[in-house]
Amino acid sequence: MELINIGKGDILTPFVDDIIKKYTDNHQSLKRIGSEYGVKYRHIRKVLVDNGIKIKKSGGTRQSIDTLYKNMKNHLHWNIELDFLKQFQDFNKLKAVNRLLNRDRVSVNFDDKKYKDFVCKFYYDAQFNNVYRLYLDNNKSSWAMPSLDHIVPLSRGGTWELDNLQVLSWAENRAKYNYLQSEWDYIKTTFITKKEGD
Repeated sequence: MELINIGKGDILTPFVDDIIKKYTDNHQSLKRIGSEYGVKYRHIRKVLVDNGIKIKKSGGTRQSIDTLYKNMKNHLHWNIELDFLKQFQDFNKLKAVNRLLNRDRVSVNFDDKKYKDFVCKFYYDAQFNNVYRLYLDNNKSSWAMPSLDHIVPLSRGGTWELDNLQVLSWAENRAKYNYLQSEWDYIKTTFITKKEGD
């Protein structure tokens, strides 16, 4: 076993094998392991790197896909079966669909059945998928984030029925404001997408 010098003496030397096991087998985060030994996570990282362990960039604790679906279920405003959520293979896309409903002023308009209908509709919706792809292609920029829009705005008599909902990018939704879809289409084609010389 190699001696580890972390500036606090060799306090981690007797625990190298245990640290490696906690990281590789138990999938504990660097921070969690560091807190167990009373050192900063960078010291745990050094121990692992010095012993040939590749550090995975994960933005936090790694979780199994089952745990991710369970956590999603527990954070929903509705009583939804885990099997219903797991039928959607792309967890991150499902998360983006759910994010459309996470505001209280939106979620109060949905019951369990309407939530399921919403997810089934928009997970496979071509327009949502185009906006979602744009969002990913632009490094999840806030202006490209999928945003729920009323085709006929609430202020003009629109409803929360699924056939009156669509997904636009956040920027387009802000620009559309409270225009009817037909008015917005005219504005886009006449003033926004027209190129010089046309």
